[in-house]
Amino acid sequence: MKEQLDALTSGSGFSFRDFAADRAGVRFANAATNSEIDAKAMQDLIMSKFIVGNFLPEIDDLPENLTTEQFRNKYGSVGSSSYRQVITNIEERLNPCIALSPLVQNH
Repeated sequence: MKEQLDALTSGSGFSFRDFAADRAGVRFANAATNSEIDAKAMQDLIMSKFIVGNFLPEIDDLPENLTTEQFRNKYGSVGSSSYRQVITNIEERLNPCIALSPLVQNH
């Protein structure tokens, strides 16, 4: 919703990069609070060696600062297939980031 508001004339424009970072943050929060065991595993991961790619994939090629008109011309609406393709691509990029899923699978 925030990205849609940013696309309005008073905002900074719609950004799929910001959307990807937002989704990574939500996934991280869910993974880190899934259980006490997961919280401890996440703390250990962060303290052992922080690697950005564990938390956020490459997103520099994603469109950003799209005005409402640019967004509508390229994607139509948030329900369009072209929009959903970008969202699916973002989710697929996030999947391999180890810190965005529970670290302890058997509990």
